[in-house]
Amino acid sequence: GLFGGMRGSFDNVPDVAQGNLTMLNTKADRFAPFVRRVGTRVFQNLLIFQRQNLEPSDIIAATDLVTVHVTLDAKGRLKGFEVEDHSGSMAVDQTLIDALKQAAFDDNPPKAAANAQGEYEFVFQAQLLAGVGQGPRGPELRTVESRLRIGLL
Repeated sequence: GLFGGMRGSFDNVPDVAQGNLTMLNTKADRFAPFVRRVGTRVFQNLLIFQRQNLEPSDIIAATDLVTVHVTLDAKGRLKGFEVEDHSGSMAVDQTLIDALKQAAFDDNPPKAAANAQGEYEFVFQAQLLAGVGQGPRGPELRTVESRLRIGLL
């Protein structure tokens, strides 16, 4: 498969390589255990949705980052999200939205990480880095690397 690893059952979640999940800002670093908990869960779901739902043409079309602003309520549940920048592929953007709906929550968010309204504001930026080569019928996908960056506002 393009994303490496075995296809088939998604009972065991995919491994998230350390370098593929990065913090965007100081506040995210300061609350790294919290941000990493949420981020790793979102990333695992993102990888699953990408494997299940994307065609090579979707991946090739995604030339930019998709950026989504996410708010969790005071209890750590997903309150809302807004797509701020698109990747160039609706299907790629949708995989991040689906992953956020599934996995952007935390059972024990640190009160100190909350904003003035007592909520938790994240920025998620997902990017697919595609290695494209010339095939017999035009461009074809050789490699794909998925990255996720997270900021805490």
